[in-house]
Amino acid sequence: MKPSILVVGATGFIGQALVKRLSRNHSVICWVRDLEKAKTLLGDPVTLVTSLDQVSEPVKTVFNLAGAPIMDKAWSAARKETLYRSRVGVTKDVVTWMSGLKEKPEALVQGSAVGYFGDRGEEELNETSLLGTGYLSELCDSWEQAALEAEALGVRVVLARTSMVLASGGGALDKILPPFLAFVGGPFGSGSQWMPWIHLADELQALELLSRDVSLKGPFNLVAPGQRRSTEFAQDLGAALHRPSWLKAPKFALKTLLGDRAQMLLCSQRIVPQRLIDAGFVFSYPQLDGAFTEIFS
Repeated sequence: MKPSILVVGATGFIGQALVKRLSRNHSVICWVRDLEKAKTLLGDPVTLVTSLDQVSEPVKTVFNLAGAPIMDKAWSAARKETLYRSRVGVTKDVVTWMSGLKEKPEALVQGSAVGYFGDRGEEELNETSLLGTGYLSELCDSWEQAALEAEALGVRVVLARTSMVLASGGGALDKILPPFLAFVGGPFGSGSQWMPWIHLADELQALELLSRDVSLKGPFNLVAPGQRRSTEFAQDLGAALHRPSWLKAPKFALKTLLGDRAQMLLCSQRIVPQRLIDAGFVFSYPQLDGAFTEIFS
């Protein structure tokens, strides 16, 4: 019998791709809210449940990738509550469910984000770097702490601090591409800030490694080693699209348009995937120009 894997957040951009990959060799169970939407997005090879109480078979690994989109709506008090509940609340629900199981999962691969580090300028950041300051850092910390409660149950917990994930057909590029396609693309703000990223193929491969290798636990930075500043990111994207990339989006305009959410485009995070490298992980797309070549080919 194939080992069972539970995926929470299966209908998201990363979740859909992960489920497709995992279902080749595993029995995959997906905890979803909207059954009909999930059937359309995920297809027949997976088992869908709308409550964790419906999971009737032992689960070897849990991937928790749940979280409402962070950029889609203004961060009102109500929206912040939604963001908290969809991350921290859901994670607490998963750990509570685990605590009631006679046979516990071996591993929880917990989604997190590089927002943990906050705005750090030119500081080089690895997994031992301290927590940053601000709303996103606090949210990520609460998210991770909720997941780490599973360690008391004997579950190996991995914290996958994911950066901007690049691929065709969704994700961050859906929001970044339109200005470039309209010949008005360029860097955000000053353009000097570091913009961490990872190709979807490497994201999925890293998540699988983290679930499979029993020696790996704690935080891992899911970022490509070839990090770029905002100006360089725009140049590489423009070159891949054969479009200009010089028209900056001014800081004041971004703050007027996006409010607090502008910090996600303006903060600087020079992040190194040190623990992935130490674990022997080999990136298929270590450099941004190669990632864009694959995506737009």
